[in-house]
Amino acid sequence: MRTISQSQIYAYTNCPRNYYLSYIRKMPWPAPVSGQAAKISQYTQKGKLFHLFVSSLLQGIPAEVLTAQSVFTPVSDWNQRFLSSNPLPKGACLYPEFELSAIHAGVLWIGFMDVLAVEKEKCTVFDWKTTKKPSTMDDYAKSPQTRLYLFILRHCIARFLSLKPDGVQPNQIDMVYWFPNAENQQITLHYSEEQYQSDA
Repeated sequence: MRTISQSQIYAYTNCPRNYYLSYIRKMPWPAPVSGQAAKISQYTQKGKLFHLFVSSLLQGIPAEVLTAQSVFTPVSDWNQRFLSSNPLPKGACLYPEFELSAIHAGVLWIGFMDVLAVEKEKCTVFDWKTTKKPSTMDDYAKSPQTRLYLFILRHCIARFLSLKPDGVQPNQIDMVYWFPNAENQQITLHYSEEQYQSDA
């Protein structure tokens, strides 16, 4: 069975040659050699550290233990911002680094979510966006990541919520992009039954 993830869709839409070599021919795609590439790599590493910090925190490791670790020093300001303005809903069941998949049209679609928050009548996907400059709400609404993750979640929603006869109600499925490198900045996107039918 063919498998498709958000990274594959992103690679194909941004550079079909990259997609062909990486996912069809299974050849490594060379990283560009430039000062700008080095900066991007450094920012990527900081993003991985932040993801690790939040994931470890949600798995029960005390904040004071994590913040004392020197490995997290490069992202200490991001970590403190998360601790002081945690965007995750209180009382929700939280699933960090959660993989959710669904079979549709003979294809296995896979989403790797930073956190899935499940409340009594609502599911929210949280994604930590550690890019230096956030995009616009419209860009995130149209991105392959948003559409794929929300589509998969709607497809599997019965695992988490009891649906009404007419399907998912407005604001029952959301995706939140939260920016640790920006003060009090997040983008919230809602998913409707109409969008799901359109994506299907």
